Amino acid sequence: MNEHDPQTPYPLEPPSQRQRDDAGEPPSDHIPRARPVPIEHRSAAMTWPPPMSAPWAIVELIIVAFLTIFAGAIFLLLLQTLPFADTRWITLLATTGAGLAALLVCAILLVIDGQKPSDIGWRAHPAGANLAVGVIGTGVTIATRIILVTLIMLFFPTILDHLDQAQEGIEETLPPLNLTAMVALMIFVSIWEEVVFRGFLLTRLQAVFKRWWLTILTGSALFGLIHDYQGVLAMVLVTIMGIILGVIFVWRKSLLPCIVLHALHNIIVLLALKAISPTWP
Repeated sequence: MNEHDPQTPYPLEPPSQRQRDDAGEPPSDHIPRARPVPIEHRSAAMTWPPPMSAPWAIVELIIVAFLTIFAGAIFLLLLQTLPFADTRWITLLATTGAGLAALLVCAILLVIDGQKPSDIGWRAHPAGANLAVGVIGTGVTIATRIILVTLIMLFFPTILDHLDQAQEGIEETLPPLNLTAMVALMIFVSIWEEVVFRGFLLTRLQAVFKRWWLTILTGSALFGLIHDYQGVLAMVLVTIMGIILGVIFVWRKSLLPCIVLHALHNIIVLLALKAISPTWP
């Protein structure tokens, strides 16, 4: 009989499977398995926008810019051969043609990339919340505009001379329209500009910069530049509006609130211009 030192504990034996079962423990050979993630959770966790190479993103932006300008020039040349009593219709229709061309080019490039329209924000869900964000964003944009113009009046009053330049630029490019035509035109303009300058431009710039703050600032500056015909002050105001639109786009991952904001803002501005301008009935 072996003697045992009372100071030395007996060696512990592993618990039997019956003891494990009584304690509610899993079998010793049990391998924990990951719980399946619901589809809605997996889709929410997916990377947005889809990753793409920076060089190809730059190439796509060049293609869209070139073909949009080219299409606008072709439409302008063709329309100039027609007898329009008001030549501003030529500019309006040429710009509309350029917008349609831009939408078509973006759609083709999405197909080439194997991407879906939702990858550039072409989705509404949740529609109610996105509509509300668009309406509230319109108020924020207009309030920001008023505050900025007020500050300029106080500290840089000479810059206000450019307000007339903005009004003249709009009147020289846009013929008088009734309310229905104005609303329809502004909705179309808002759709194509938001698809191109928020949905397509920002997702491609993000592939290049990898930083949303830099992407939004760069995209907003480019958005302001295309409004150079309205003068320096208008370019600054449009750039700030572009920043607000960019933040909303990245936050909501949807173009719907951006389109709503853009359209409402433009309609309000044009109605105000129609009310105060003696030369734009």
